[in-house]
Amino acid sequence: MRYRWTRWLVNASLFARFVPAITLMIPIYLAFRQLGLLNSIAGAIVALTGFLLPYAILISASYFDQISKELEDSARIDGRSRFGAFWRVSLPLAAPGLAS
Repeated sequence: MRYRWTRWLVNASLFARFVPAITLMIPIYLAFRQLGLLNSIAGAIVALTGFLLPYAILISASYFDQISKELEDSARIDGRSRFGAFWRVSLPLAAPGLAS
């Protein structure tokens, strides 16, 4: 789906990838200590998700950009909603990109 802020979101996630992880260690440590997430599975999940999410967004965005808009339009003409067209057409076509 094209919105006016989607390109900005992709660019912001790409910029977040350029920030070295070592510069974030002390703030993350202090925040995790305050929240009680040190030495816990939940803390590891939050940290890894935060570090890997920009990369996943970058890969997914470029993969979804390659999917033809006409396929989604034809699903909309056949009676699907926007979400239905995404769920039934775009998401199955993007499965290899999501798996990577």
